[in-house]
Amino acid sequence: RREGAGTKGDPVRAKAGRWLREMAGCGGAEFELRGIVEELQRLRYGARVTWPEPDPVFRRARQALRAARRRGRVTAP
Repeated sequence: RREGAGTKGDPVRAKAGRWLREMAGCGGAEFELRGIVEELQRLRYGARVTWPEPDPVFRRARQALRAARRRGRVTAP
């Protein structure tokens, strides 16, 4: 099995997938979230050697989602 293939059993990839689904509801904030989404995609689908440190990415995603909700830019709960 090649590095980066598959996502089952990897908690970092699973968590990144959950965050990507959450971010999909932030249509109005796409530009603001682009860098975070790219990092989440790398965690979800990329080879492990290309990953940024996961915890700061998840922290920034949480902060950005909260900010988007405060500004009313989230289209789905």
